[in-house]
Amino acid sequence: METVHNSQEIAAAVTATDPELIICPFLRQRVPEGVWRRYRTIIIHPGPEGDRGPSALDWAIMDAEPTWGVTALQATGDLDGGPVWGTRVFRMPADPPRKSTLYNTEVSDAAMSLIDEVVAKAEDAGFTPGRQDHHRPEAVGRIRPVVRQADRSFSWGDPTGHILRRIRAADGRPGVHTELAGVQVAVFDAHPGDASLDEPGTIAARRQGAMLVRTGDGALWIGQARRLAPEAPGTTVKLPATVALGGVLEVPRTAGPPSLREISYRRVGKVGLVRFEFYNGAMGTAQCRRLAAAVRHAAAQDTAVLVLAGGEVFSNGLHLGVIDAHPDPAAEAWRNITAIDDLCQEIIGCAGQLVVSALAGDAGAGGVISAPTQ
Repeated sequence: METVHNSQEIAAAVTATDPELIICPFLRQRVPEGVWRRYRTIIIHPGPEGDRGPSALDWAIMDAEPTWGVTALQATGDLDGGPVWGTRVFRMPADPPRKSTLYNTEVSDAAMSLIDEVVAKAEDAGFTPGRQDHHRPEAVGRIRPVVRQADRSFSWGDPTGHILRRIRAADGRPGVHTELAGVQVAVFDAHPGDASLDEPGTIAARRQGAMLVRTGDGALWIGQARRLAPEAPGTTVKLPATVALGGVLEVPRTAGPPSLREISYRRVGKVGLVRFEFYNGAMGTAQCRRLAAAVRHAAAQDTAVLVLAGGEVFSNGLHLGVIDAHPDPAAEAWRNITAIDDLCQEIIGCAGQLVVSALAGDAGAGGVISAPTQ
């Protein structure tokens, strides 16, 4: 196995391996011509047959496509225009998904199934891939350009659903540029909320690092933001929205709707379920303390099993972004370490129940030690 960073390294690695088949499931740069001309090279494109371009998922989410797909294409000099080896079609979630979530769930599942098919076809001497034909009913996609910030732009006076799709289509990167409290930011992690109708773009409330922004017909919780420094655009770090805006935010706290809750507890018979979902799995000091309190509450119930269920990412441990942005990073790092240690102690100390960690996604660093199974 080799890690490569450019076309020259790709070509060298392929030459050293001399494979019978190359499959590119998550490609971020073009395969060198010298590679695809010599070796059968299959590109797994995150779009239905006929779709072409580097921003397939962005357009699918923004345009509210009811179905989408993944297609296996043989690499040629025509970007995403090579012969078709196979395709998969799936229904898009009714709730507009984050781009990263769509990629890691429906798209990845379809890609893995398609890869099995590609390998089987590669072993069949009689198989011939089909030519792309936009007149075929299966070829529902089309050529679309890369999405620019101008394509993602919105006004806070637009309908909530319109804004939500644009933000989620750019999450986790690159975010959508806008203005909040007079500050130029890129925004991420949007959730529908409720607020009294008032001037669109004004901030109605804040909760657990998120802020409630009024829209043309309602409001959206914005969980994460990144300042766009004029002297170095796009270089500042992504942070909880209230942290990113710092001292310019003067709005009241609110309990917020259930849709915004990072942590919840539910009991089913003798099983207690603690659900938590922290953005990209980063656990700041306050989040660790709230989760420790939730575990303590769950452990005090007369259940036989306690399940700790993380979200798309179970946990990646300390929130390094918040630590780095703090006026005293060393002190905040120590507080965060202590808080995650206290969380682990609550989990390990739960001796009256069987504790099971349900990992639906990755765990790293301190997120690994906070995922024990007794």
